[in-house]
Amino acid sequence: MNASSHTRSLRWPLALAVVITALIWTFQSWWRWSHFQYTTFDLAFYVQALDGFSHGRNWSSLLGVQPFGNHADFIILLLWPIYAVFHHPITLVAVQSLALAACLPLGWCICLEAGWNARRSLALAAILLVNPVITFVAIHEFHPEAFAAPLWLAVYLSWQRKDQRLFWITLVLFLSCKENLGLVAGTWFLVRFLTSPRDVADWKWSLWPGLFTGIWMAVYLFWLGPKWNAGNVDFGALYSHLREKGLMAGALGNLSQSLRGNLIWALLLPMLLLPLRRPLAVLPALPILLQHLLSWRSSEWGIYFHYAAPLLPVFWIAAVEALDFTRETGAPWFRSWPCWLLVANGTCFFAVGTPSIFFAAFSARDPILDQKRAIVESVPANASILAPLPFLSQLAQRSDVYSLHLVMKGLKTLSRQVYTPASPTDLVILDYSDPITFDSVSGYYHPAMRLRTGTIVPSSDVLIHQFLARAEWEIESVGPLTVWTKTNVAPSRPAPPPQPLQRGLIDPATDLVSVSAINNNGQIQVITTWSFRSPRNKIPWMTVAAMQPDTGEKRLFVRGLACPEGRPDGTTWTDTWNLPADFDITPGEWNLLALFTDNASHAYARKAAEPQVQVIVKIPWK
Repeated sequence: MNASSHTRSLRWPLALAVVITALIWTFQSWWRWSHFQYTTFDLAFYVQALDGFSHGRNWSSLLGVQPFGNHADFIILLLWPIYAVFHHPITLVAVQSLALAACLPLGWCICLEAGWNARRSLALAAILLVNPVITFVAIHEFHPEAFAAPLWLAVYLSWQRKDQRLFWITLVLFLSCKENLGLVAGTWFLVRFLTSPRDVADWKWSLWPGLFTGIWMAVYLFWLGPKWNAGNVDFGALYSHLREKGLMAGALGNLSQSLRGNLIWALLLPMLLLPLRRPLAVLPALPILLQHLLSWRSSEWGIYFHYAAPLLPVFWIAAVEALDFTRETGAPWFRSWPCWLLVANGTCFFAVGTPSIFFAAFSARDPILDQKRAIVESVPANASILAPLPFLSQLAQRSDVYSLHLVMKGLKTLSRQVYTPASPTDLVILDYSDPITFDSVSGYYHPAMRLRTGTIVPSSDVLIHQFLARAEWEIESVGPLTVWTKTNVAPSRPAPPPQPLQRGLIDPATDLVSVSAINNNGQIQVITTWSFRSPRNKIPWMTVAAMQPDTGEKRLFVRGLACPEGRPDGTTWTDTWNLPADFDITPGEWNLLALFTDNASHAYARKAAEPQVQVIVKIPWK
């Protein structure tokens, strides 16, 4: 079989590999989405944007910006017709998975153009799918930056083939994935311009596309971006520490810290450091690499999100060029390197725990999954909603969906400016078992804090209280899930008794009036009555400990914020909480003990939430 027929024989297996890989990634993503395992607002933001285009809206309530005010990701306009036909959030993920899987044939063609035979080209191209970076990009929800990986390979391939038409199409598509990708393209064009002969005919591959890239970046960064963003997402704040500590000291300190992440190592080590042999080839990655490593946000130092998508093809191309250079020098050992690279990438794939993270989605068990799905299905089509992060992509096909993490943080995205929430929504959803929204490491959930500007931001619990205190609500609370439904009917609140059960519970302005438990047709309800004064600075969290006196068995059930909607008007507020339906209690065998904590302070200090106040009111179940 000659080389040409061998190449043709591999086309169908390559196409099949692309389809199978895309289906695997899409299925894993669908599973995570359907089980409320998505942990950011990325997919929700773009679903809301595309849905808005279909209904004549040009605004995203999630971040308070126009759809292209967050990033210059105009490529999503190409997804709009597909989304209009397959009107489902996972449509975007499926297209993304297919695009990322297409890196395999694109890499194969690049290697063939470089003169490698079909088998070695296949081994080198397979690296793109075996490297853990691309798997994490594929299973991290959806982001247009993911399309940068196949598109940069397409740009490079069109340059190899000297196909001007394909070159400009792929370049424009690449730049439309995100505004910072102009740094990759611009640096590459600059290198080509400086290292190529000063020939006017060659400028069409370097000077003219470089000028186009620079003009596009300037237009977006200095005009379109600020116009559409309106200061609601402050990317410049990611580097405020460089200004405050001094550029050199801040940069060196942050680089030493960020190198503990795996972004640079997951790109260099699987490539066996070969990109370092071609520094000019890897130079286009340097601006974006520094953008991530110099950021204070630790999530940008790792490969678990979409940030590494434009970096992988640059490092891979540099490694291939390094091997090509080795072949030209006549080194006898270059023939086995494609296989060694494939083995190294496969080893890294397992070393960083890619399979365990991939399959963790299927092994996770959510005892309240049916409750979550029932809540989503019951939300009226025209209702405005404030919801935690895992719910956002389920509810994003609406015009008025707001993220609870912004209310809890009290600041605009990446900014030190105070976030002003919308008017009280029709519904508010809280899941107290959700570790993502109640995340103190990311800074979403915090006690009262003072910013460097001197601004005092109340605790997350108080910020939720301030949001809820502006309206009247009907409340349904079962287990860790609570849903507030706005109503125009003010509840009747009798005057408080003269002697509260516990005065100044957690906060001086909070009095616990009573605690009781009843059996309501088999549903165990814990009822607390409260009285509040002004101001409420801490909102207690309640946990019920169910204890069996004979065996000592103990089960904990977290209520979360105790009556956060209660206003400091001196009257009593009743909070009714339904214990989870799986709480199988036999009369006479259990005691219930109410425990109260200042959870925000414990979470920020990363300590176990041991009760600061323990109301010793045993409630025998008889």
